Amino acid sequence: AITQSGAVVTTSGGNVTYTGAGAYSQSGALTSAGSITQTGGTSVSVTGATQAAGAISYSGSGAVSNGTNGTISSTGSSVTLASTGSTMALAKNVSAATSVSISQTGTYSGAGAIAANGGTLSITGGTTVAPTGNLTSTGDMTLSGSDRLTLSSITAEVTGTGAINLTG
Repeated sequence: AITQSGAVVTTSGGNVTYTGAGAYSQSGALTSAGSITQTGGTSVSVTGATQAAGAISYSGSGAVSNGTNGTISSTGSSVTLASTGSTMALAKNVSAATSVSISQTGTYSGAGAIAANGGTLSITGGTTVAPTGNLTSTGDMTLSGSDRLTLSSITAEVTGTGAINLTG
């Protein structure tokens, strides 16, 4: 298991990589002048603010979530969030300078706004997909779930030339 409770900062393009077989818990702020990559864990819980100039990727076989102060922002690249065996619950905002890719095998939920400010946005896989935060992209927006897709009282907007693809 990996637990990050204090702040971690890299400068001069330095990357941050976490690899562990157990649960990943990040309550401290994480700031990288390069990329941030977390792989190999079970559950992933991000409650500390995360920002990187490069790409950000979190993945686990268990539930993936962000909450409290756990905003996730890539100011220069993409964000990828994946649960290969469970749910995705994003209570806080996720944004990327390019694309955002979110995948899960269970349900998707959360009030966090998701913004792909220079590319595509996809929330795919799993059963019920029910975001309660606004969704924005400049490229294609793809939302799909095997059971049900629910967009209630939110805005799903493509601000560029992309299309919106909905499957549920």
